[in-house]
Amino acid sequence: MRAAAPRGIDLDGISSAPASTPVGAGPAVPAAAAGAAATADTLSTLTVTGITSGKVAVASYMDALSKVPGLGLPTLVNFSENDSKLRFTVQVSITASALGGRFSPAGTSTSGTN
Repeated sequence: MRAAAPRGIDLDGISSAPASTPVGAGPAVPAAAAGAAATADTLSTLTVTGITSGKVAVASYMDALSKVPGLGLPTLVNFSENDSKLRFTVQVSITASALGGRFSPAGTSTSGTN
């Protein structure tokens, strides 16, 4: 999460809300997915808060998050401006591809050996 942040973004909080249904037990929709639209392969929703000096930096950060394997649907949930600083909250889904096949039944992994 921090490595994807462009210059000028200061992250000050990261939290996670797990899916309410275990992986493989059916469509998982996290309770905290009010901002990020959950899909059937959503395992969890991360909420990231931070401070920056402009809206362009937040948009760049969201673009960068969308390119991180295993993350999807970055959504701006909240922002406020005070003293020329922009405080923002972004939610992003952790998708099943983040598992990389580690929890697949033997012989079904597509990402290498189990």
